Amino acid sequence: MKTALIVLCCLIYVLAQDQICHRDTDCPTDQCCVHSPFSRTRGARFLLGDFFQHDHGYCRHYRTLNETCNVLGHDFLNAELHEFFCGCEKGLECRGERVHESTGSIIHENPKCQETES
Repeated sequence: MKTALIVLCCLIYVLAQDQICHRDTDCPTDQCCVHSPFSRTRGARFLLGDFFQHDHGYCRHYRTLNETCNVLGHDFLNAELHEFFCGCEKGLECRGERVHESTGSIIHENPKCQETES
């Protein structure tokens, strides 16, 4: 009985990791919809298939304090999806440890979720 319960919990965890979505509202409130060829946990054969499909993603948790983040945020081919991972959780912003301007572009070096500057 105990073994069956452990197996069931592991199965639920694995299935939750691969919840397919098309927009943030398809995911639980503490998650967003992410397009990334690296999101699938089921092996390399999915890698290239998901890379070219920008019509869906997988539910993932928002980033927390000091986690790496993506300043741009959304998939360039589908604004309904985030690229590679979710943005920062509420109260945090994605900002580089060093931010500077170069030829009309703003460069964020080593972006991480940080407390919002006032």
